[in-house]
Amino acid sequence: MKSPTTIVIGTRGSGLAIAQTTWVKEQLEKCHPRLRFETKIIKTTGDKLQKTRVAGPLPKGLFTKEIESAMLLGKIDLAVHSLKDMPVEETSGLLLGAIPKRADYRDALISRKETAVEHFGSSSTLVTNSPRRRHEIARLHPDFKWVAMRGNIDTRIRRFEETLEWSGLILAVAGLERLRPPVDGLVITPIPTETILPAPGQGALAIQCRADDGRTREIVTPMNHFATRLCVETERQFLAGLGGGCQMPLGTLALHSDGKIRFKARLYTDGGQLVEWDKSWLCNDAPAAAYALAAEWRSGTNCQTPPLAP
Repeated sequence: MKSPTTIVIGTRGSGLAIAQTTWVKEQLEKCHPRLRFETKIIKTTGDKLQKTRVAGPLPKGLFTKEIESAMLLGKIDLAVHSLKDMPVEETSGLLLGAIPKRADYRDALISRKETAVEHFGSSSTLVTNSPRRRHEIARLHPDFKWVAMRGNIDTRIRRFEETLEWSGLILAVAGLERLRPPVDGLVITPIPTETILPAPGQGALAIQCRADDGRTREIVTPMNHFATRLCVETERQFLAGLGGGCQMPLGTLALHSDGKIRFKARLYTDGGQLVEWDKSWLCNDAPAAAYALAAEWRSGTNCQTPPLAP
């Protein structure tokens, strides 16, 4: 029987997921020294499929379904997720209790020498499993070759180290900073958002709990960061306006300053056409305005994944 002073946190078993959950656990322990926080590792369908070498991104819900089921059954009290892995539609009975301050939202180039992606030659081969990253770079460098690769951060870095014909590997800065994997002999170079806009919610964590569990919701409230939540909700509402499950390559970035939200988005449509938005809204209006902007565009087009050259 679980003690009423014990809070169980559910997480995936990857190194990055455990590192993220450990950080949240430590912050909660500082806020609530009289409570005991435990971590419970739950294997998800996404984790199992991640080990395969089949190319292409996995649907977001595959990384959260089993954890959410455990929460609804009362086996865990809350869960820590990478926000960009979560579907925009909230699961019935669950909600996002807190979103901590966002880490670096940029993507990064991992290479064998210090260089920026624009300095690679036309015969260079880059590794990423993200159509968004691939289309963003191809917009500026259409002659690059591409390799799709799934797996956790350590696996991708190891395979990159072993494959000398690959020029660079692209991963999220936040994941690299949280996990701090060994990268001896490699160079990590953040990629400016002018080159690659991040995925909606990239760099942010989500603390999920049951909607009817007021006690846990109160416990996680100190972890909530207002500006981060407003920005990522704006990004995710834009995605929701596109249809939520739409798999088109989409980069978004919402930044908070002086009571306003500056929002940028780049979307690659069927056939590879680029559509760009650059807007500014009052803070309280931003999420709804982002949804309306995307929904208005979607009403006049089809939401399809653009083809990628082999």
